[in-house]
Amino acid sequence: MADLFSDEWMKSFQGVWNADPGLKDALAEIGFNSVIGYGMPGEDGPRGFIAVENGEITSAGTYDGQELNWDIRAEQKNWEKWLNKGIGMAGMG
Repeated sequence: MADLFSDEWMKSFQGVWNADPGLKDALAEIGFNSVIGYGMPGEDGPRGFIAVENGEITSAGTYDGQELNWDIRAEQKNWEKWLNKGIGMAGMG
């Protein structure tokens, strides 16, 4: 398995996201566009990013200074828990 938020991991995440019509199509219906960074607290920048256009990830990989709309950070243990069990509303808080 690729390291969390590595280029390989982000591209795999792109494939999973885009293959989920419940996610992709719902976001397309509301015209969701965003560039989102993912990483760990205390680091200089995110590790990975996705660019979403009309609900579909059009670009993903290692963060390299892209202008972000969202910069989502959490501890490694939380990312692992969410990846295994889902994030849920309580986790979003």
